[in-house]
Amino acid sequence: IQRRVHGDLRLKAKMSTKKLNPFNPKKYAKPGLREEEVIEIKEAFDLFDMDGGGTIDPKEMLAAIKAMGLAGNIQTITSMIQDMDADGSGSVDFQEFIDMMTASMDEKTSRDDTYRVFQYMDLERTNQLTFANVKRVAAELGETMTDEELREMMAVCDIDKDGAITPDDFYQCLTKKCLEGSLAAEAPGPIASM
Repeated sequence: IQRRVHGDLRLKAKMSTKKLNPFNPKKYAKPGLREEEVIEIKEAFDLFDMDGGGTIDPKEMLAAIKAMGLAGNIQTITSMIQDMDADGSGSVDFQEFIDMMTASMDEKTSRDDTYRVFQYMDLERTNQLTFANVKRVAAELGETMTDEELREMMAVCDIDKDGAITPDDFYQCLTKKCLEGSLAAEAPGPIASM
């Protein structure tokens, strides 16, 4: 009973704080990000912020991912939260969430970040991602792709067609530079002629 009373009091305190401090999209709008877009990002944030506390912790993120029908594990989710958590609080507030959602990185930062992800996937440190690497990461993330789908994805990203993905292949794929030509070549009609 005592827990419930304290929980009810915390919930009422949060609700009254929200009434006193309503969400103001103007506070987060900036060049290239309209108020309407801020509101959409806030709605997405609120889906993950299940207790309405103004932050997303690993347990909330995991619950939201599972509610979407996706699989995940607490270690992977905790790592994702740590990557977004600029202030080291162990959770993500709306400012950190919107910064992550609207980040525009320069090419050097983007290359460095994609290489760190590449290294995480390349356990053998061969500087190549093999089918086994991609399949392991897909399983860790709870993706239910067939071997055929994974091979198709690798084929699109394997620019030099050597059966493995190099760091440069990986960067090109993540920045969609290799997909533009591939998709245009496969697409019928106006896209193919672009």
